[in-house]
Amino acid sequence: MKKIINKNKNLIFLILILVIATFFRLYFNPMDIDDATIGYRVIENIASGKGFEYNSGEKVLSTSAPLHIIIISFFTYLGMDVIFATNALSLISALITIILVYFILKEINFENAGLIAAFILAISNDFVIYTMNGMETSFYTMLWMTSIYFFIKKKYSLTGLFLGLLVFTRVDGAMLAIALGLLYIFNHKKIPWKMAIIAILVFMPWIIFATSYFGSPIPNTLKAKQLQAGSDSTFFIRIFAFLYDETFLLLIPFIIIGLIKIFNKKEIWPIYFGSLLYLIAYTAIQIHGYIWYYIPLIPIIVIFAAIGITYVTKRIFSQKKIYSNLFLIIFMISIVATSILGMKHYKQKVDIKWESYKEIGLWFNQNTEPTDTIMFHDIGYVGYYSERYIWDYNLLIHKQEKDVTTKLSYPEFMKKYNPNYVLHLKKNVVDTIENSAPDYVGYELFKTFTDDFSYQTDDLRYKLNFKNYYYIFKRK
Repeated sequence: MKKIINKNKNLIFLILILVIATFFRLYFNPMDIDDATIGYRVIENIASGKGFEYNSGEKVLSTSAPLHIIIISFFTYLGMDVIFATNALSLISALITIILVYFILKEINFENAGLIAAFILAISNDFVIYTMNGMETSFYTMLWMTSIYFFIKKKYSLTGLFLGLLVFTRVDGAMLAIALGLLYIFNHKKIPWKMAIIAILVFMPWIIFATSYFGSPIPNTLKAKQLQAGSDSTFFIRIFAFLYDETFLLLIPFIIIGLIKIFNKKEIWPIYFGSLLYLIAYTAIQIHGYIWYYIPLIPIIVIFAAIGITYVTKRIFSQKKIYSNLFLIIFMISIVATSILGMKHYKQKVDIKWESYKEIGLWFNQNTEPTDTIMFHDIGYVGYYSERYIWDYNLLIHKQEKDVTTKLSYPEFMKKYNPNYVLHLKKNVVDTIENSAPDYVGYELFKTFTDDFSYQTDDLRYKLNFKNYYYIFKRK
């Protein structure tokens, strides 16, 4: 028995890590982010036979993750709750990603680093929160890492299959496909026809369907998000702000050491090259750096950090294994503590707003006519729970006019589209400051919602009280 345990101790540790990962995601799981509930409405429309639409009768590709939407729609059609189905897929995908990171590092002879990386991914606050945020993030990240794993294993047919699924899930997955294709050409001096053909066969049916159904396979959200960002070209630079985080600040020295240690290791090149193209592409198309777009890079960052941690412990404690183990235990406890703080801070700031959006959506559902229209800039919860026609101020769900290059102001948007109701959010108003509603021509203030948000530092020395004001205006 002892021999069996010793022989399989790393796999036993990996299973324990997966149990910990599951606990963290179920216990600390925040409410799904607002963007996720945009997809929920599309999913339920598909499942009920109303079509691949957000507003009934409008064929607009309002999602950038069609495969994820289709999979959840299937389970919803079978009777599963959409929120449960989404979170179940996200949890399974996150666990598979953790397993893949372990086996990728084992494949390149860093098995102990694989366990460290798996543990960090299991409890890292951003990776916990944003792989359980109701969006495609976790599923997409899993497909990204699966493609890399099979490429490193030289199983190119399977690489092509998962690259096709990756691009089907989100078109930016093409960056990894290009990276792996170029690396194949560099290594083998020939074009990876089989890998490419399999990938194309996987996502081509969607291209054909989307072109015939929507008029284009390009998500409508792309132009809308470019309008949101304006001329923002800082996606690449924002990766450093992303690393300014409770957990990653501890890892930065080890990330640098890990990068230096394995920079010339060819097996790891798919990770470098794919991530670099991903960052360059998002910067080039000028998309705002929302945190969930950086999540697929977390396993990559953690791989480098784990290699750095392994290298440092071997160099410093080469003669004293007990000291090496003690250092790792203390360091991992620090990672756990900072991750818990990060999750606490997130829930403290965000969940209350989603609860308010849900409450307002339900109010619209119960107090307005089914034919009424509502305008707002965060349409997810309000649109999902109101079940009303939504005018999205950010135009994520409406066809874009070709000549539009800047966003309209709120009054301009109201004048152009004439919604029955307008929801205006005035957020983070310090409770000592008197607040007043805006004045919109042709509309009267109809109802006000408020929520209180308190933020207290962990040392309990400072506490700030904020309020969010939600003004509902009705057309006169």
